[in-house]
Amino acid sequence: MLKKYANKDFGKIFDSVAERYDKISNDYAVSRRIEFFRKWAKGKCLEVGVGSGEIAKALLNQHEVMATDISPEMIKVVKKKLGIKAYVADAEKLPFKDKIFDTIIAAEMIYYLDQPEAFLAEGNRVLKNKGRLLISSATKIAEIYDTLRAILRKLGFSGMYFDDKNRQFMDTKQITVLLQQNGFRIKRTEKTIVLPFKIFDPVNRFLEKTPLKYLSSFIYVYAEK
Repeated sequence: MLKKYANKDFGKIFDSVAERYDKISNDYAVSRRIEFFRKWAKGKCLEVGVGSGEIAKALLNQHEVMATDISPEMIKVVKKKLGIKAYVADAEKLPFKDKIFDTIIAAEMIYYLDQPEAFLAEGNRVLKNKGRLLISSATKIAEIYDTLRAILRKLGFSGMYFDDKNRQFMDTKQITVLLQQNGFRIKRTEKTIVLPFKIFDPVNRFLEKTPLKYLSSFIYVYAEK
């Protein structure tokens, strides 16, 4: 997967939208991610690439949660919103001791990284034995929606997700092979959201149980160290 931007560049890109990030995010997609992470998170959690903190917020009632993000402005938002321990850090160089987390959560961030393998090595290091790595990622199908959004932005439509400069996502095989090659065992994968609108939620949940799930925009993976 070719990248034109480095990790630090994406940090600056997300700095520019930190204050309005919640308003331009797809609430339905966020709610489906939260549903998965709530189900499989255990113990002390670290969210890497925390963004504006909506997932961390949803976990706080049942878990101790810490967070990192490469965007200083996002970390400011998270600290103000949640009051949790949150640090500016590159996902490929986590500032924590070995084996202190039960769960690592990485939502929609792995395809931004310079070296995903370095992040997985760090995740393996800071996770306890049998610790969980929970990942969500846009799929290749989502590239179609990304292209449509780009066209709509050029036509002057506002209120949609911003141009984050990323144009390529990962498919299920890429993610699972990457995890398996870096010390993780795949426990569960799920595909969600064929139609990216909340009004279609019942339809999506039906389609996700059929072969049409392969047209889904997102994949979730629960892996274990």
